[in-house]
This record gives sequence, C-alpha cells and structure tokens, in this order.
Amino acid sequence: METFHLLVIIAFTLWAVITDIIKREISNRLVAIFLAYGVIYQVVEGNYVSIIVSLIVTYLISLILFRFNVFGGGDLKFFIALAVCRGLTWTFSAFYYSLIVALPLFAFYMIKTRTWSPSVPYAVAIMGGILWQNYSPLF
Repeated sequence: METFHLLVIIAFTLWAVITDIIKREISNRLVAIFLAYGVIYQVVEGNYVSIIVSLIVTYLISLILFRFNVFGGGDLKFFIALAVCRGLTWTFSAFYYSLIVALPLFAFYMIKTRTWSPSVPYAVAIMGGILWQNYSPLF
C-alpha cells in the first residue's frame, strides 16, 4: 500500500509539473482531487487529527511564503494537499529538498529570460524534492 500511495503522489505531482510548465498554473481541479484522495487515505489509515493539523500548519507556512512571492497560489494549494496526503514531517522534508532543487532551476530561468525575477514552474522543484527525498542513496 505504501508504494502505491507514493506512486499516486508522484502521479499527481507529475500532473502538476506538466500543467505548471505549460500554463504556469496548477489547476484547482488537480488540487481538489489530490486533497480528496489525501483525506480519504488519512481517514482509512485512521489519522483524523493529521488532516486538521496538516491543513492548518501547512496553510500558515505556505501563506507566508506566498506573501513573500516564493511561490504562487497553485503551489500553496498543492503543498496543502500534499501535507494532508502524506503528513507534515514527510512534506516538510520534501519541501526542504525542493528548495535545493529550486536553486539551479531558478538560475536556469534567470539566464533563459535574462531577468532577476523570472516566472519559475515551482512544481518541477516539488517533484525534484519528492524524488530526492525518496530515492536518493545519500539520505
């Protein structure tokens, strides 16, 4: 079940990556379906409190990052759905790695667009963070 759950998360993140690269937005439909999947998964696992705590804590932290233009509204909603689906500890770890992945991505888009504040598809960094966290032999 754990491997299947991770594959579902990767599939939703891949969907977010594709739409973020093409349209520069993460669809609300994707986030709603992902959030519903996460709630159902946590209810089946019996983690009722995790749903509420993940929603509140991730919302507050993501809102701060959104206000400082670290990432957009779609990324904010996607991280909330990810936290509900997987839990806070796992999500914060993935977020940490996504920040590391975002650095060269940001540099690439700075060079490509020749501007100091490029529009970066942060879902790519999220996917990189998830993959790094789960499949890196280093950590």
